[in-house]
Amino acid sequence: MSEAPKSGSRPRREPTVSPTDYAAFIGQLQLTNIWLEGSRISNEHGPATPEQASLSITSDKASFESEPDGFTAHQGYQVTFTLVDAVIAEIEVGFGLRFSSPQTMTDEIFQVFSEVNLPVNTWPYFREYVATAMGRMGWTPMTLPALKRGVRPSIPTQRAVRRSSRPRKASQPTDS
Repeated sequence: MSEAPKSGSRPRREPTVSPTDYAAFIGQLQLTNIWLEGSRISNEHGPATPEQASLSITSDKASFESEPDGFTAHQGYQVTFTLVDAVIAEIEVGFGLRFSSPQTMTDEIFQVFSEVNLPVNTWPYFREYVATAMGRMGWTPMTLPALKRGVRPSIPTQRAVRRSSRPRKASQPTDS
C-alpha cells in the first residue's frame, strides 16, 4: 500500500547540538509526569469494524515551555480512518509531559528531543489510547507497533484495517 505524505511535515534541519551535549542533557533529565491534555474521537462508520479501511497517522508539532526546575513538553497525534475516499473515523490525542531538569531546555536541544525522546515517551500512551478508543467505538482494537528510532521512516502514515475476531497488529513505525 502506498504511503500518504504526513500532514504538517517539515524539512529536517541538521541539529545544532552535539551528540555529547545531547547525551549529557538526557542523562540529567527526569520524567516526573505524563497526562492526557485532550482528545477527540469521531466515528461516522458505526459500531462494526470496517471490512477494509486505510489509516494514516500524523503527529503534531511538539512544543515546550520552560519551568523554574525543568520544562513541560506537549505532543499530539491524529489517526484518520478512510474507506474509499471518505473519512469514516478520527482519533486525536494530546499529551503533556513534565520533566525536571537542572539544565535549561533550549530550542536547539528540543529540536532533537522532539524527534527522538519525546515520541519514545508518548508513543506507548498513544498506542494504548488508540486500542482503547477503537474498542469503545465497537471496533476490533488494533495494536500499533512499538516505536523504534534509528530506522526509517518514523510513523506509518497509511495502513489497512481489516475486520478480524482478534486484535490486529499494524506494521512497525520507523524513523523518518
